[in-house]
Amino acid sequence: MFITNLCNRRCPFCYLNDWVTNKEDDAHHMSLKSLDTLIHWLQKSRVYKVKLAGGEPMLHPNLLDFIHELKRSRIGIDAILTNGLGDTELYEKVADLTGTNWLVNVMNPETYTKDEWELLNNNLEVLKWKNENVPVSLSGFDTSSLRRLCLSITFYRINQEYGYIIELAKRYGVPVIRYDVSRPSSNKSNIHVDFDSLMRIKPTLMDFVRDCVSEGVKPGLDDALPYCVFTQEELKFLYLFSNFQSICMPVMDVMPDLTIGYCTSMRGVTPSFTLEDMTASKIFNELLVKTEEYRNFQLARCYGCYNSDMKLCQGYCLRFKSDFLEHRKENGIKKKKRWFTLRI
Repeated sequence: MFITNLCNRRCPFCYLNDWVTNKEDDAHHMSLKSLDTLIHWLQKSRVYKVKLAGGEPMLHPNLLDFIHELKRSRIGIDAILTNGLGDTELYEKVADLTGTNWLVNVMNPETYTKDEWELLNNNLEVLKWKNENVPVSLSGFDTSSLRRLCLSITFYRINQEYGYIIELAKRYGVPVIRYDVSRPSSNKSNIHVDFDSLMRIKPTLMDFVRDCVSEGVKPGLDDALPYCVFTQEELKFLYLFSNFQSICMPVMDVMPDLTIGYCTSMRGVTPSFTLEDMTASKIFNELLVKTEEYRNFQLARCYGCYNSDMKLCQGYCLRFKSDFLEHRKENGIKKKKRWFTLRI
């Protein structure tokens, strides 16, 4: 649930940079009426857990009312995605009410003012303790095995510094650091990592994963990366310690206006749906079908690749593949026939 587009940061890698705003007058918040409509749709669809995101969800003017309504309707808040720079008292209240998971994206300390860095650390301290002590009964469903504080880092530069987030994880007892490379926004105006850049950033990714493991922190990959970037030894390590994946599935983003899409990077490329169209499971299947063309489309570098031919790898972010596919369609380029020999 993207409940607002208001944010108090302007991260250069933000995959919603063409949608978020830091101006109150330009903000779009999900209304309580829309929430009520959404709750009925969730119940009809038999979906009982949601994640809250933005923008910065902690800036939603009716956040506590939202939480009360979700709890009253027995819709559990599985996680809140935040930059950690909201009001400390509000974090305390939300943590007391929900017992939810928190995913806090943290950038290099140099990008914060002294007051912002102090606020972030104060809030991490709050979330650390509140998350450990909230009774399971307050969460609306059993989150006893999930309740935790998780940090997040986005890699968007070569030789990017990451030591600070491992230190924060150790300081606040955080068991997992979610990591990913910067994905493109819908108009690709953010700093994002294309395939060539991914090859150059890979050494930093591998160093990060190894350093996390050596420090007793689990590195959790957030989205799909292509097989061909890594050696066999690197893949073994990533599969063992970092839940490596090479295919992404629909995440069903619900926006403030209650439209539903595949993912933020594919906005405007794949169709969006409304709650009136169908239930969640049917929309999920429709999104899967609508993106199958992009998932199966092979880039030139994927020709002859076993993982691509066997549909084990989608060849990196679908947003990049969509550009190549649209170029082919616009120019009437037909895909070359490929012949295979069956070996017995």
